[in-house]
Amino acid sequence: MTQASDIPQRRPLARIGSFLAERRGLLRDYFSAISGAGGRLVFSLAYFIALANTLSISEFGMFATASAAGVMLSRILAFGFISALYRTATIRPNLIGTFSAGFLLLGLLSLPLLAVASFGVYLLFFADTVPLSVFAAIVFA
Repeated sequence: MTQASDIPQRRPLARIGSFLAERRGLLRDYFSAISGAGGRLVFSLAYFIALANTLSISEFGMFATASAAGVMLSRILAFGFISALYRTATIRPNLIGTFSAGFLLLGLLSLPLLAVASFGVYLLFFADTVPLSVFAAIVFA
C-alpha cells in the first residue's frame, strides 16, 4: 500500500509554474485576444469619465443619445456585410481578402445612403439641440 509519505511533494508555486509553462501558447493567444478589447475598454472608460466630468447632465445625455444613434446608423455601412466578413474569417480564412474587398466596395456604395439616413436622424431628433457639425463628428467617431 502506498503511504502518504511516499508521494513526492511539490511546492504549490512550482505546480502552478509548470501548469502555466505547459500552456504557454494558449495563454499567449488568450492575452493577445483580450489585450485589444481590454485596451479599448480602458480608453473608453477614461473617455467617458472625462466627458461626464466636463459636460453638464443634459449635455452628456445628448452626447450619449447621439452616440447611440451613430452606433445604430453604423449598421448601414456596407449594407450589413460585416457579419459575413466575420463569419468568413472564422470558417474560411483563405477567403478573407476576397470578402474584405467586397466589404470595401459595399462600404463605398453604402456611404450615400448612410449620409442620407444620418441627416434624416439629425433632422428628426437633433436639429433643435445639436449643431450639425457636432452631430456629424459624434456619428463619424
